[in-house]
Amino acid sequence: MMAAEELVNLKYFHFYPAIDLSLYSMKINSLLTVLATFLLSCVCLFYAIEINIPSSLAPLTARIDQLENSLRILQTKNVSVNGGNDKVGGQLNQIQQIITAIAGKNINSGPALPSAEHRGIANFALNIAYDIKIDGSPILGKKNAPVTIAAFMDLQCPYCAEVFPIIREVINSYPDKVNFVLKNYPIYVHPNAVPAAKLALAAQLQKKYYEMAGLILQNSGDTSEDKIKEYAQELGLNYRKLIRDYKNKDAQWQKRLDKDNALALQLRVAGTPTIFVNGRFSKSRDMAHFRAEIDTILATNKI
Repeated sequence: MMAAEELVNLKYFHFYPAIDLSLYSMKINSLLTVLATFLLSCVCLFYAIEINIPSSLAPLTARIDQLENSLRILQTKNVSVNGGNDKVGGQLNQIQQIITAIAGKNINSGPALPSAEHRGIANFALNIAYDIKIDGSPILGKKNAPVTIAAFMDLQCPYCAEVFPIIREVINSYPDKVNFVLKNYPIYVHPNAVPAAKLALAAQLQKKYYEMAGLILQNSGDTSEDKIKEYAQELGLNYRKLIRDYKNKDAQWQKRLDKDNALALQLRVAGTPTIFVNGRFSKSRDMAHFRAEIDTILATNKI
């Protein structure tokens, strides 16, 4: 999988964004060929299997997430660097079609490969309450609320950006009954995920952690200097203090991220967002499903 790793790292684009993409077209074409071959093999395998998708394919669904993110980055770079390269762009589009075919494929009328927001479901038993340690993490809502929503999120993840405001709506609807804890799980294909998480943690020192996290998610993880100034102004933060805390406390923020990451690995979290309600894996992604899940818990425990 060395070729895939090179695609993910995108070293040439990060360090030489002004260089004509054609200089690397042969290298990129060979890497895309390897990637296309891998994905085509997956398609053939899916058509050949005569059983429903087993839970053992969870790593494949996580890999598809990574490939999709890599393609988005490549497609962006192809357009932004000297107008793009038509041949490379065509290959990227073909690979995107293959990924879409895999992700939506039904086998023998069985369940489709989990959608991006539900990937990772095979790792968890729905009837088990997992030990989600929330100590040290910022809490949104009443600290001792009887229901806790804990979510592993990446602040550059588009699926997290979709569900985050819904969770905030849930907290507002159950002000004394439900709280929320965001666990940072930056995906390595998102270059801004780590600095975004650290910026939110720096904002926590001015009691604006979740407000900052929400703004960052709305802006696709953008942590450019201009954007940080914009965030600070919108949230009424002391910009100088925010930047000072963001940079000078980097080791402290990294330690917090490492702790969340260790918990995610322990639980075998496969993607973001991965959500737990009172320690139980949750498939809820809209207000109606969250409400039904929470009402059941409250009624069962007569809270």
